[in-house]
Parts: sequence; structure tokens; C-alpha cells
Amino acid sequence: MILMVVNVQEENIIPQLWRYDLFFTNIRKLIEVARERKVEVIYVGKEKNERSDIHKELILDNKKNIFELYDDNAFMNVDLVDYLSTINESKIMIVGLYTDTYIDATIKGGFEIHMEMIVPEFCNSTHGNKYMSGEKTYYYYNKKMWKNRYAKCISLNEAIECLK
Repeated sequence: MILMVVNVQEENIIPQLWRYDLFFTNIRKLIEVARERKVEVIYVGKEKNERSDIHKELILDNKKNIFELYDDNAFMNVDLVDYLSTINESKIMIVGLYTDTYIDATIKGGFEIHMEMIVPEFCNSTHGNKYMSGEKTYYYYNKKMWKNRYAKCISLNEAIECLK
């Protein structure tokens, strides 16, 4: 299994995100557990993403596992897909920003190339948009769109157990 952390650059992690504190605490916890249990953590970010762009509290080691996000779907990056193929990995736990764009497209993109996508509860967030609040967006995608269709949506405790 890989823990994929999407779009967590400093400028994106702001208090206006829906359930900001819970979101940030949960993904930090999953990254810490993954590191303790030797589960690889990869970061995918928009534009040329240097280590210094990733939120300082979410980088916990010196390894460079950073892939550029060229499109809303992280799997459009051929280097990422090749890397996962090289290490024979098809089980992806995904966390990060933004629920209705990058996370949604990456979950569906992973599903389309036969990745097993796992979505821990309250580990993705977004701003509201002109159609839905951040809360409605979160629940629509996590409880209706992805669950039992494109991804396995699980509790934080289940996610921690999966990282073994």
C-alpha cells in the first residue's frame, strides 16, 4: 500500500477549508503512522512542487517522493503510473485537497486503471463552491459518489489498521 497525499502545499492548507482542524490532524496522523510502519508516502502537487512547497508539518522525512500534478487526475502523470508499476503497487490510500476536483478525478482515474482506492474519513477537504458548501461537497463525494463504487471509504481507525 501507498499513502498518496494530494495538493497539500502551504498555500492550500488554510482555515477556510471545511473541517480544517480535523482534516489537518487526520492526515498528519496517517503520515506519521505510515512512516512508523514503513509504508511509503508519496506527495502529488500542482505545478513544479519542491519539498519546500509542501506544508512543513506534513513532510516527515528527507525522501523525495514528489510527483507533479499535471491534471486534476494524478494518474495522468506517466512517471507516477510507471513508478507504481515498477514497485508493483495497486493499493492506494488517498488524502488531501480538493475533494471535488483533484481527489475526485484521482480516485476515478485510479479506479479506471484498476487501482484499489481507499479513502479515509475526514482526510480530504475543500472550500465551498457556487453549487455546494464544503460540507455538502464532502458528504456527496465521500458517502454517495465514491463509496462502494470507485473506492473503499473507511474510518480513520480502519485506515490506521490498513497501514500495516
